[in-house]
Amino acid sequence: MRSKFLIAAVSLCTMMSSLQAQTYYSLSFDDDDYVKVSGKTLPITDATYEVWFNANNVSEYQIIMMLHGSYNGAIYIEDGNLIWDDLESEIESDTWYYAAVTIDDDGTATLYVDGTSIGSQTRDNTPTWNTAFYIGSRWDAHENVGLKGLVSGTRVSTTQREISYPSSLTFGNDGDSFLIWNFNEGEGVTADDATSNEYDGTISGASWSTSVPGPVISSVSL
Repeated sequence: MRSKFLIAAVSLCTMMSSLQAQTYYSLSFDDDDYVKVSGKTLPITDATYEVWFNANNVSEYQIIMMLHGSYNGAIYIEDGNLIWDDLESEIESDTWYYAAVTIDDDGTATLYVDGTSIGSQTRDNTPTWNTAFYIGSRWDAHENVGLKGLVSGTRVSTTQREISYPSSLTFGNDGDSFLIWNFNEGEGVTADDATSNEYDGTISGASWSTSVPGPVISSVSL
């Protein structure tokens, strides 16, 4: 019996050491950098878009996520606010935030910041997001609108997820996951898609960083 306890203790210590040795990464963007995948038809209803980000200066206009097609969709920053359409929340510079947008079957979108609902809005138009999906910019090498800061991961889902503050630094994969970039490669110019869809992203200009979200939840202004 004693030997079994010793084996279990050694296994636990080995597992904890492995977890502690795990290095998490993010991507650092400087205005004209981006990650992109083209030609995928993104979900426009019964959908969820999530992203971890940290902007250097939130007083400047900058794109975090862009959904390209007809009637583009975007999560962006302007004048100290995080914005989706007419929904906005005041945020601070040099602070990690978890942002999410859920869209129901009728096209009503709800913006969340750090798990807190900011509000909901229904669009007057019906978009088709089938041209490209960007993180960090509006389109290729477009200056003065790109993110100046960090992104540690993003997930697109074909369901309206229940949103709360994440307990993990990486987005999990399940049957409703459409695209997941956790940006934990730490090197190279490809963001591997964690889903079986293989929607890998091309990294242009962005550099690898070990700065990632910490355990402290940032403040949110409604």
